[in-house]
Formats: sequence, C-alpha cells, structure tokens
Amino acid sequence: MVTPKRRPRPGEYIPAITTPSFSSEGVRSRVWGRKSKRIHHLLSGLETHYFLCLDHSPRVTNIREQFSLDVELTVNCAQRLKLRHPTDNTTNQPRAMSTDFVFLLEGRNGTSTTVARSTKYLAKLCETRIQELAAIEHLKWHDEKIDFGIVTERCVDPAVVRNAQWLGINSFDNNVPPVDEDLLVKIEIVLLSQLGKGITLGEACRASDCATNAKDGDSLGCLRYFLNMDVWSTNICSPITIEQPLVVTPRLGALGHD
Repeated sequence: MVTPKRRPRPGEYIPAITTPSFSSEGVRSRVWGRKSKRIHHLLSGLETHYFLCLDHSPRVTNIREQFSLDVELTVNCAQRLKLRHPTDNTTNQPRAMSTDFVFLLEGRNGTSTTVARSTKYLAKLCETRIQELAAIEHLKWHDEKIDFGIVTERCVDPAVVRNAQWLGINSFDNNVPPVDEDLLVKIEIVLLSQLGKGITLGEACRASDCATNAKDGDSLGCLRYFLNMDVWSTNICSPITIEQPLVVTPRLGALGHD
C-alpha cells in the first residue's frame, strides 16, 4: 500500500521551500502527488488548487514545486531590468528566488516541453514589488527559452477546487488510511461493487459500512483516501457529491489490482 510517511528516495526532487519553514497567506498544504508519488509542499490555497489541476491533467508530468532559481542568473536579470533583487535580511546578500511550479507538458507528437508557472492572486498583481519580482522571474525563464506565465484564481477550474475541498485533500491527515489494512481492503471490494450499481455515492457508502461491519462514515473516509492516494481515479472536473453516482477506476497495482 502506498504511504506518504517515508524518507525521500535517493535522487528524489526536494523543493526549495517546504511548508514547515515558510509562512504565507492562505492555506499551506502537503499534498500527495498522484504522478510523483511524493509529498508536494504548497504554500497557498491557490497553489494547491493549481497543483490539483496539473496532477490530474493527462498531459502534465514531473511536477516540481518551489523550484529554486540560480542566484547569479536572477541577479543578472535584476541588474538588466534595473530592479532590486531579494536579499537575505541577516546577511544582506542576494537571496535565491523560486518559481512555484516547473513541469513537463507532453505534446501530441510524444515530445515534452518544460513549462514554468508562478501563482498570484489577482489582488496582489497590482502591487509594484510583486510586478518587479515577476519581471525578474520572467526574464530568467525567457533567457532559457522556457514558457513562463502567471496563474491567478481565474485560471483554475472551480469544479476542481470544489472537489478538492470535498475530498479534504488540503489536509495531510486524509492521506493516511482511516481504518486498518484488513478493513480497508474489504471496504474497497464492497464499495467498488456498490458504486458499480449506479446508485448514489451516499447509498453506496452506507451499504458498504453495513456489509463490512464498519462504523458509519468509514467507507466515505476510505473513498476519500482512495482518490487522494491514486488508488482509484475519477473525473476530477465533474462534481463529486453524495447525492450523485460516482464512477471510479482502480489503478493497476494499487491494493492488489492487476
């Protein structure tokens, strides 16, 4: 069974900023990546919502968040733009900048293109210092001929946001199995069968709780775990509610699926 509580694998990407070391506006999250099979450190609600869009896109691979930028390159960009580069408050030396997301986008011909994106709330984009930092960041990526852009809340699919909130994916606790492993396997078998009947999600969960002698709500908690951990997949762009049926697909190799 996949679990997020592990040490990084040798050579695994480590973000420049992690959630315990930085305070930002909005909700800081540690979210399990379906593609990377590692924890992603996201510093705002907007970052989390955009990450979910990337992680569920069939064209996006190798998502790296809080991507550190070479200080010499960004200092050079700041000098060319005649802008002040960020500095360390203690040493007054240039401080490394980072880009929120750098990922690979697969094309129809099988090639991959590197894409860089910064996330900013619309209300922040009018601030002069935010514009200056974005200009430095943009020039750095432009020099490397890499597509760079700024993502605002208007760029995020609201259905993905609602589903993420419903799944509780902002909470690290929801990436931990809600029941012991034996019951988890039993619930998955029964719940898959119930969902396959086309009944509502609520009805399927109640039937699963009853059939497995689980506590009320255990099956719903397991469903959230299955979807958050990529044990199951579903259309994240379609509303997920207990009042409607839900179509899920078990991922090959997860929980014994062949």
